Amino acid sequence: MSIQSKARILTSTQLSEAVTALLQGDVVGMPTETVYGLAGNVFDDSALLKIFHAKQRPLFDPLIVHIPISWNTPEILDQKLLIDLKKFTPNMTSIARALIEDFWPGPLTLIVPRSSHVSDLVTSGLDTVGLRMPQHTVAQALLKMCDIPLAAPSANRFGRISPTEAIHVQSEIGDKIPFIVDGGPCQIGVESTVARILDDEVIVLRLGKVTSDELKASLKIHNLSVPVNSGIGVIDQEIQARSPGMLASHYAPIKPLKIIDFSESPLHVSHQIESVISEFKSSNVGLLTCKQSDQTAFETCRKNSLIVEGHATLTKNGDGDEAAKNLFKSLRFLDEYRLDVIIAEKPKDHNGLWMAVSDRLFRASHK
Repeated sequence: MSIQSKARILTSTQLSEAVTALLQGDVVGMPTETVYGLAGNVFDDSALLKIFHAKQRPLFDPLIVHIPISWNTPEILDQKLLIDLKKFTPNMTSIARALIEDFWPGPLTLIVPRSSHVSDLVTSGLDTVGLRMPQHTVAQALLKMCDIPLAAPSANRFGRISPTEAIHVQSEIGDKIPFIVDGGPCQIGVESTVARILDDEVIVLRLGKVTSDELKASLKIHNLSVPVNSGIGVIDQEIQARSPGMLASHYAPIKPLKIIDFSESPLHVSHQIESVISEFKSSNVGLLTCKQSDQTAFETCRKNSLIVEGHATLTKNGDGDEAAKNLFKSLRFLDEYRLDVIIAEKPKDHNGLWMAVSDRLFRASHK
């Protein structure tokens, strides 16, 4: 549901107003290639508190720090008071250098030992900080003009659907911020991959565009024999706490969302549908399907007497990149309908960004 907005949407030629606001301790909506972020000065606690207030975000959830494109070595990051190289082992420094070289700028966040100059509000009191160098040209222009690192979690109310267009930010938190910089629709559409660097391994904490296999290949090319642990869902809570977006319930629409595996036997699928009808005492649903070319889910709902009031499809022919780009926009579209529940088709594909799509749907379904 949209809220009364006071935020003014700026074009990429109006960045000076956003820069002035950021340097004066305010927060603004900022585009990136993944999702829109709510940006504030990392070294200004009052700005950081405004981020938490606008998002209604708990203080235990750490923020990701976004940096200019020229801050591209561990040594520069140390000089900029973001990391503490004295806490790095030689192997950690080599790993960080390799991953920065291969994946920055881009949708990869690295969790590394923090500098004492970074506020506990950014790190939730942990001894690590998450750093990302966005690839989006407007984000980089803003960072260059500010010449400060910007904390920028997704620009939505905590736990809700992440925004992939400026208008989504305006409808979510437009009454709490002065400006939103419009950089167009996000090209990736799901949050960055988050990876923690340790001396003897790299642990993927959140799934995104950059895959575990790509991280492994990068380290191998750089002659670093470091395992990459992609143990999403099995790593301990202390490690999970170092990354945002890892709560069981996250990325959720206002309407309840249920996932159904339509590839299972017709009898089992019918039982799942009956359970949904029984729980919500309604046959009116919104349907989110994976492929336009596959009508199985739609036809199965019709055969089981479900009334599909709203329907969205993630891809035409099963492309994972297209699915990720359309995911949050499709959930927002269905959330606007007068529905009792949204049924999402469980993705069959687990390659590339389909893993990230499945992860976001799973968390969106847990309230």
